Amino acid sequence: MKNQKKISRNFLFVLTFIGTVVAYKATDLLIQQMFANAGGYDYKVHSMYAQQMLNTDIDTIIINLQGLGLNHGISYPVWHLLFLLVEKVQSIRLGIACNISTVSAATTGIFEAIAYLVTVYLLCRYSTWKKALWVMPVISGMLLIMGPLSVPALTDNYYLGQFNPNVWHNPTTIAVKGITLVVFFIYVEIMEENNRSKKQELLLYFMAAALLFVSAFFKPSFYQMFVPALFLYCAIELIITKGKYLKREIGIGFTVLPVTILAVAQMITSFGGEGDGIGIQFMYVWHCFARHPFGSLLISIPFPLLVYIGQWKNIWKEKKMTLAVLAFLSAVGQFAFLYTKNTPLSGDFIWGAYLAVGILNLVAVLALCKNVKEKNKITIYHILCIAVFLLQVYYGMRYIMAIYLTSDYLHIY
Repeated sequence: MKNQKKISRNFLFVLTFIGTVVAYKATDLLIQQMFANAGGYDYKVHSMYAQQMLNTDIDTIIINLQGLGLNHGISYPVWHLLFLLVEKVQSIRLGIACNISTVSAATTGIFEAIAYLVTVYLLCRYSTWKKALWVMPVISGMLLIMGPLSVPALTDNYYLGQFNPNVWHNPTTIAVKGITLVVFFIYVEIMEENNRSKKQELLLYFMAAALLFVSAFFKPSFYQMFVPALFLYCAIELIITKGKYLKREIGIGFTVLPVTILAVAQMITSFGGEGDGIGIQFMYVWHCFARHPFGSLLISIPFPLLVYIGQWKNIWKEKKMTLAVLAFLSAVGQFAFLYTKNTPLSGDFIWGAYLAVGILNLVAVLALCKNVKEKNKITIYHILCIAVFLLQVYYGMRYIMAIYLTSDYLHIY
């Protein structure tokens, strides 16, 4: 029995190692191919952010970024700082200056590998399939590939208007994926009733506050959609339980204070120009992106939607499911109502929805695994969910191939 467990652990380790290498190399290759096909606009822009940060005078940095029309870049510098570090290391190793395509690809590959490792860890930690953990590295890879369904009758293209959890043309969205999942599950731990000591409880709250704050420097889109979801959860729980968990709800409130203060500073940095700001108009941007917004919504989340409909009684019982749904509703609500005044069609409020769908998919996998174990058999419902999951992976793979072959991130072929 011990030998079997050891073999299983070793197999899990080997598959995870292989998956990590594949995640890094595939991302690296994809992005370099984007540049080769005269694409990679977002990478070029964010590379300019990074190069502007080499100035030691903060006033010069801000002036330069504003001159480029990119003043909000300084608000979330993590990808850019790693870009500079990778550029320096590669230049020393090769003895020559490296081009931005190589450095951008390597930097983003590192973040995608981190997201993969985090996904594997979370699936192994929270899955009820303890005897089949070796399959988690494979499922993790699929989660980092899957995309919306393609239904030409509903949409003009594959990307715009849909919520794709795996966006390949934007480096900071890839960079924030790993920490997004970590923060989400820390809050799930806080919300679940476990026998923890007071010291462990305080540590969880501290970690939640610290990592939520740090996530803002990767990309503000996560906290923008997640903090309102936390507020909704606390408000609903307060009403349902009549204040039974008031202490916990107050604790959660304190954890979001640091990032809220930072949000104000980032707002000033991002929207300091004349005419800048956030506008409110229902479906203004979404209607520009999609012919049938509701249809676009449905084809973005068929797998988690099936899982959640089939297990609707567990949505409030399972805190992971509750928080994932609220995060998704918060993100979609923001995209439906808000836009940036100077660049409305940049769709700045859709990035949070991409991250929310990634969370929704991961939680749906965990919920499906648990349901299979509880039933102790594979039912037609499970087969249908798995089939839709695999179909989303298929379309996600086609999307990657379209980008690789043409650098066109709007369509699949």
